[in-house]
Amino acid sequence: MDFKDKRTYLIFEGQYFRIVISTIILLSIINLFYFLKYEPTTIGLDFRYYLLIVITPILIGSIAISILYRKVLIVNFSRVRGLLGVFFTSLIIFFPIVLVSFLGLGLLTNIFWNTINKTFASKNEIEYFTCTIIKFKMVSRSPNSIVFYFKNKTEDILVNKDFIEQYSDKNPKDYCLSIQTKKGLWDSYLIKSWELIQSKNH
Repeated sequence: MDFKDKRTYLIFEGQYFRIVISTIILLSIINLFYFLKYEPTTIGLDFRYYLLIVITPILIGSIAISILYRKVLIVNFSRVRGLLGVFFTSLIIFFPIVLVSFLGLGLLTNIFWNTINKTFASKNEIEYFTCTIIKFKMVSRSPNSIVFYFKNKTEDILVNKDFIEQYSDKNPKDYCLSIQTKKGLWDSYLIKSWELIQSKNH
């Protein structure tokens, strides 16, 4: 295919790179805002959630963006020589496409899922569980959390630094996690409230 100005479609010379970077930054800010303000604490998620709510939107978004920017793909891959060149070009082009799909369509799908799941859960009775704590996870460059067992699966609840520091020298076996939940779709549970309690054998 012959385009009048192929430079327009080159990754680092045309509009593609600027559009992608700007979009990633904007979507990252929106995702962070939603996560901090509105994301409910949900546990018990299984393969159905990850397949339909996480993976599928990424695939659909990636295909749609690839079709929309097919000229970028054609022009850049037409300049590639050798398998190594194909590999690095694919990495440079498709990684941002996947990331934009995850941050964009993935966010919309997640908001839809959370809305439906909260509506479904609101009709159910409150259920209480006492869970065994695996560890108090305190890492400087990642979210702090309480890691625990729930229905034979490992789950976690994010906590702030001030809270987790109180338990940095504590033995997790001396505590249990008491959670108040409502059952949602696909055997998931929305946590309404929680508290740490000392184990009875302590």
